[in-house]
Parts: sequence; C-alpha cells; structure tokens
Amino acid sequence: AQTLRESVVAAQKELQTNSATHVPYFDVVEENVRGANEAEMKANYKAFFGIERREETATPPKRTRRGFLGRLGKLLLKRDSSLPLDPPTEEAPPQMYSNAFDFACTPELSCPSEVATEHQISQIAKFLPTIYKTKAWQLAYSRSRSGTSLSLLYRNLRDTREAVLIIKDSERHVFGAFCPEPLAARMEYFGSGETFLYSFGSGETVDTFHWTTKNPFFIYADADGFGFGADPGFGLFIDKELLKGHSAQCQTFDNPVLAASRDFDIAKLEIWALVDELEVPN
Repeated sequence: AQTLRESVVAAQKELQTNSATHVPYFDVVEENVRGANEAEMKANYKAFFGIERREETATPPKRTRRGFLGRLGKLLLKRDSSLPLDPPTEEAPPQMYSNAFDFACTPELSCPSEVATEHQISQIAKFLPTIYKTKAWQLAYSRSRSGTSLSLLYRNLRDTREAVLIIKDSERHVFGAFCPEPLAARMEYFGSGETFLYSFGSGETVDTFHWTTKNPFFIYADADGFGFGADPGFGLFIDKELLKGHSAQCQTFDNPVLAASRDFDIAKLEIWALVDELEVPN
C-alpha cells in the first residue's frame, strides 16, 4: 500500500494535471499537531487523523479515507495560480485552521436558515477546514420542523458525515459546533481535531475555539443528549428534549461560555449536513 506521503504526492500531481491550483496542507497540519516530543507527536497525530503516523503503510483507516486524504483528490478550488504550492515558512508559522483559502464564502443552502443570517453562515464556512469550504449545506434537522425528538435527530444524521450545529438561545445568542463525524449515540467520545466550537454572541462577528491538544474528548452522544469537549465539563451540551443546554469552559477547546448564560433555553436549533450536491425534493 502507498504511504500517506505518496498518497498526498499522487493527489497533488493529479490536481496539477487537471490545471487546478491548491496548497498541500498535509505538512502544515503535521507541523501544527506536532508535540514537544515524539510520543506527544504520535498521540496528537493519531487523535487528528486516526492513524499512528504519516509513514504508516497499512491500508488507511476509514477515518483517513473519508477524511483529509480521501477528499484531497476532490479539492479543485479554482484559485489564483500565483498561490504558493509550498507550506508557509518557519518565519510565518502556519495556523491549523487559517490558510490561504481562509476567505469568506456563502455556501449553497438547501433552504434558508431560521437560525443564522447569511452573513453568519458565511462566517462559519470561513473557519471550516479547507476541504469543506466549498461543500453545499443540506438541512438535516430543524427543531421547528421536526419537533423535539433526539432519536429523530440521530436518525436524520445517520447517513451524514460532516455537519454544522447552529443554535439560538432565548437571549438571541447564536453559537454551535462543527462535527467532522456522524452525530450518533455511541456512549463514548468520538470525533477528531477538526471539531470546533463557535459563538457570535448577540452580534455578527464569530469567535471560534479549536482543539487545544490537551485531551481528545471531542464529541459525546447518548440517549440523554450530546455534547462537545470535556474537563472539567462540556464546552457545549444539549439535553435529550432539545429544549435546554449548558455551556462552560473546557480544556478540549479552551472556550468561554458560548451562550448568554451557562444554562440556557434553546429557541431554535438546526443541523446542516455538508454535501457535494444538494438533494432534489421529490
């Protein structure tokens, strides 16, 4: 089997053959998840990519196939050909979630959002990992349309991969999370270093909170609700009735309280699946 490095090189050559330009951020991400020592680097790398190390020659696991490398070959962003094909230099340290494609864009939606404004959605999309920026947003669950059913929420998201959670509390604060894996009742932590939390407060400017590498407690879901982050508590938690939630500082994302208060009432809730093509209504 190809090493992961060979897979990236092959994908780069394929894109260049098709006259598309892009930036190979595999090395950039590697530099960002690298720890102070070899053991920490391996732990961070495994948590981010679901593999032990980039030289792993076994068949890439499911997380990797549908993750960074699996979609790299589909990344045909038509950008200025003057963009560099090399990662940033040491003089300008690369940022894991900020790169040359960190531009504001408004994704195509399957329907208007009842929770976020077009500008807010554009801001959320701006901070998605590069490979998701140009995906369309399909409404997978809306509390106003489907009611307060956690089981239905899980069922609707069963066949999704990446999704964006958007919440508006009773004080009109808008906040949520990016889920890089299907949200399902697993009764254990899952997810990856792509997971992040965000909050607009009551305004139009977003603050995002990404993985600190302090722990791998990204997402937890069971029959009583679902949450993001841990230690000492959830960064964001939604109860099984989808009516109330809780937000507190957590080590996973080093976030503040995202809502108007630690315990909040949910006015509206939507989950958007990121898809290559929108489904056509029957």
